[in-house]
Amino acid sequence: MKKTERNKKRRANWGALVKALRRRSIVSRAELVPLVRRHTTVSIAYALERLQRDGVLRKIEEGSRGVYLVAEKKQLSFTKDPIEAIQAICGSGALLAYGSALFLHGLSRYGRLSEYYVIASSRRRPKTFGDFLVKFLRSPLPEDVGIVSQKYGGRSVRLTDLERTLIDCILHPSSFILSPAHAPPCDSATLLSPPPVAP
Repeated sequence: MKKTERNKKRRANWGALVKALRRRSIVSRAELVPLVRRHTTVSIAYALERLQRDGVLRKIEEGSRGVYLVAEKKQLSFTKDPIEAIQAICGSGALLAYGSALFLHGLSRYGRLSEYYVIASSRRRPKTFGDFLVKFLRSPLPEDVGIVSQKYGGRSVRLTDLERTLIDCILHPSSFILSPAHAPPCDSATLLSPPPVAP
């Protein structure tokens, strides 16, 4: 095979790898190994270095255990599915609450959030992952009170039930005034005011 043909094939194979990765929002090193071997002949170390250099993958620093966020094409910090990323970072049993639960219950006026709230048993600093922020909050209630599981994006997600979510948001309005990723800011009066009644 001529050199030019070999190079063309390598580029096509690399493109196939990137395309396969961009179907996901997060990938672990263990999941990456078979993908790299299926589509290329390069080493895992080289593939990881190049994918990060090209902005396809972004390593999650703390507690990542070899977990990488997959960036959308031309949006290097955009995470396709933040909920999947949160579960990979915090575990599948992560408990979403406050404004995040409000969003998952379908009561948010915004289509995508830039802040997500997770109930934590101990104090933890907020962490930025790609284009969204995860805030860890302690709750005075046990984790088994007012909890439901529901499907989101093909996976099961733990969150506070509607009653607890509404009470939490009223008691902690700063978590109710969500930080939308693609919407203008509005104050609490705007969010809480009922619609005008026709005369």
